[in-house]
Amino acid sequence: MQKHKTRFVTPKFTIFILIVGFVFFILGIAFLFRFDSKIGGIILVILGIYLGFSHNGIDIDITNNRFRKFTSHFGIKTGDWKNFKYYPYLSLLTINQKQTTYSYTNAQNTTKFIVYRIYLLNKKHTEKILIREFRSKSKADKEIAELENELNLKIDVYSPDFS
Repeated sequence: MQKHKTRFVTPKFTIFILIVGFVFFILGIAFLFRFDSKIGGIILVILGIYLGFSHNGIDIDITNNRFRKFTSHFGIKTGDWKNFKYYPYLSLLTINQKQTTYSYTNAQNTTKFIVYRIYLLNKKHTEKILIREFRSKSKADKEIAELENELNLKIDVYSPDFS
């Protein structure tokens, strides 16, 4: 088995679902030991583990020059390994986002913000794989420079060639 490094682990679900998962897990343990309800406790523990501990991330295998984006459920990672030779470039894209919320009286509130995303790009820039997202440009610049040195990739401006 090859040694590889897991990076950029993020929860699969939103914070609310994570909290619900942890509550289910604790309730399941309580049902198992306190209320002596085995089936209900086992179901809650399994559901709590799934909701609370499922995550996404990236495995980087520098010795074999490959990576994979994975999703982990119950500790089992799923995702295909891809070679860095097909993704030789890194790019930092600036994305303008906005979020609109409506109140009970239908009053609208829009929040605008900028995020910085680091992508792996193929040779023609027609395929991009999201590595990480930042709210701070300085943190994004620091991370892309570290990745450039660690993975021996080039930083390039995103410019797809569809010809």
